[in-house]
Amino acid sequence: MHKLKRPSPPNCLSKYRHGRDNWSLVTIEDKKGIWVQLHAMQGNLCAYCESPLLTQNGQRDAHIEHFRQKGKDPRVTFEWDNLFGSCNRKISCGRHKDAHPAYDPALPIKMDEEDPITFSSLSAMAPSPSTTNSLNQKKNGLRVPWPSLTLTQNMVH
Repeated sequence: MHKLKRPSPPNCLSKYRHGRDNWSLVTIEDKKGIWVQLHAMQGNLCAYCESPLLTQNGQRDAHIEHFRQKGKDPRVTFEWDNLFGSCNRKISCGRHKDAHPAYDPALPIKMDEEDPITFSSLSAMAPSPSTTNSLNQKKNGLRVPWPSLTLTQNMVH
């Protein structure tokens, strides 16, 4: 996972309002417009695991992910800063996250606000200073400080 640079929101999102609309009302054409901007931000990669979002035959195996769960906090349903492209894996990423109870949205690393890893050389990586500070400030056991990781010669081959 790396930090993503979020482009401007798709114009279609301005048509929808919390309290009046729900996600099921978003048209196929408007979802295509959202995907255009998500693709500009993420390429063809899942925001969480960076696996390809398109199958070998060009079909999308992904969904528009609500980082803060729309079912648990409907106010964020149409907020551009809350939307990402996620793969459909049920054991990880967005589908996995959504299968769990509501969580404090400050706990997970938000890919367009934090850069979780810095590389100090070709063989060493560690959490970025901002992420280390963020992780150390969390009280919940979901986020813990990362140790520095060093690749050995055997791992590089």
